[in-house]
Amino acid sequence: MTGFATVVSVSDSNWVARQAALFWPSVVFAADDNDGAVSWGEKGQIKVDVRWASNTQLIVAYPEKARVLRQERNLHSLSVQSVVSK
Repeated sequence: MTGFATVVSVSDSNWVARQAALFWPSVVFAADDNDGAVSWGEKGQIKVDVRWASNTQLIVAYPEKARVLRQERNLHSLSVQSVVSK
Protein backbone atom coordinates (compact mmCIF):
# COMPACT_ATOMS: atom_id res chain seq x y z
CA MET A 1 0.00 0.00 0.00
CA THR A 2 1.33 3.39 -0.97
CA GLY A 3 -0.70 5.53 1.42
CA PHE A 4 -1.65 7.73 -1.53
CA ALA A 5 -4.72 8.15 -3.69
CA THR A 6 -4.87 9.16 -7.34
CA VAL A 7 -7.34 12.01 -7.75
CA VAL A 8 -9.02 13.65 -10.74
CA SER A 9 -10.31 17.17 -10.17
CA VAL A 10 -11.87 19.70 -12.51
CA SER A 11 -11.82 23.50 -12.52
CA ASP A 12 -12.99 26.32 -14.74
CA SER A 13 -10.58 27.59 -17.34
CA ASN A 14 -10.17 31.09 -15.92
CA TRP A 15 -7.12 31.97 -13.81
CA VAL A 16 -9.01 32.74 -10.59
CA ALA A 17 -10.88 29.43 -10.65
CA ARG A 18 -7.64 27.50 -11.28
CA GLN A 19 -5.96 29.22 -8.33
CA ALA A 20 -8.96 28.56 -6.07
CA ALA A 21 -8.90 24.88 -7.13
CA LEU A 22 -5.48 24.53 -5.48
CA PHE A 23 -7.18 25.06 -2.10
CA TRP A 24 -10.73 23.83 -2.83
CA PRO A 25 -10.48 21.21 -5.58
CA SER A 26 -13.59 19.83 -7.24
CA VAL A 27 -12.70 16.14 -6.99
CA VAL A 28 -14.74 13.96 -9.33
CA PHE A 29 -12.79 10.71 -8.93
CA ALA A 30 -10.36 9.20 -6.42
CA ALA A 31 -8.88 5.69 -6.15
CA ASP A 32 -5.97 3.92 -4.49
CA ASP A 33 -3.98 0.71 -5.02
CA ASN A 34 -6.30 -1.38 -2.82
CA ASP A 35 -3.54 -2.49 -0.44
CA GLY A 36 -1.17 -3.45 -3.27
CA ALA A 37 -3.69 -5.13 -5.58
CA VAL A 38 -2.77 -2.59 -8.31
CA SER A 39 0.77 -1.66 -9.31
CA TRP A 40 1.72 1.96 -8.74
CA GLY A 41 4.29 4.45 -10.00
CA GLU A 42 7.27 6.05 -8.30
CA LYS A 43 5.10 8.75 -6.71
CA GLY A 44 2.41 6.36 -5.48
CA GLN A 45 0.03 6.97 -8.37
CA ILE A 46 -2.05 4.31 -10.08
CA LYS A 47 -2.72 4.41 -13.83
CA VAL A 48 -5.86 6.41 -14.48
CA ASP A 49 -6.71 7.51 -18.02
CA VAL A 50 -8.77 10.66 -18.40
CA ARG A 51 -10.24 11.89 -21.66
CA TRP A 52 -12.82 14.39 -22.78
CA ALA A 53 -15.61 12.78 -24.82
CA SER A 54 -17.14 16.22 -25.40
CA ASN A 55 -17.12 19.68 -23.83
CA THR A 56 -19.43 18.43 -21.11
CA GLN A 57 -18.48 14.76 -20.69
CA LEU A 58 -15.35 13.41 -19.00
CA ILE A 59 -14.41 9.71 -19.03
CA VAL A 60 -12.15 8.30 -16.30
CA ALA A 61 -10.76 4.77 -16.79
CA TYR A 62 -9.14 3.01 -13.83
CA PRO A 63 -7.66 -0.45 -13.09
CA GLU A 64 -10.16 -3.18 -12.26
CA LYS A 65 -8.68 -3.97 -8.84
CA ALA A 66 -8.34 -0.35 -7.72
CA ARG A 67 -10.32 0.73 -4.68
CA VAL A 68 -12.57 3.61 -5.72
CA LEU A 69 -12.83 6.17 -2.93
CA ARG A 70 -14.90 8.79 -4.71
CA GLN A 71 -16.90 8.67 -7.91
CA GLU A 72 -19.02 11.70 -8.83
CA ARG A 73 -21.39 11.40 -11.77
CA ASN A 74 -22.01 15.12 -12.22
CA LEU A 75 -20.36 18.42 -11.38
CA HIS A 76 -22.42 21.44 -12.44
CA SER A 77 -22.98 20.90 -16.20
CA LEU A 78 -20.21 18.28 -16.44
CA SER A 79 -21.07 14.58 -16.75
CA VAL A 80 -18.39 12.19 -15.45
CA GLN A 81 -18.30 8.54 -16.47
CA SER A 82 -16.00 6.17 -14.55
CA VAL A 83 -15.16 2.88 -16.26
CA VAL A 84 -12.82 -0.03 -15.62
CA SER A 85 -9.77 -0.01 -17.93
CA LYS A 86 -9.57 -2.73 -20.55
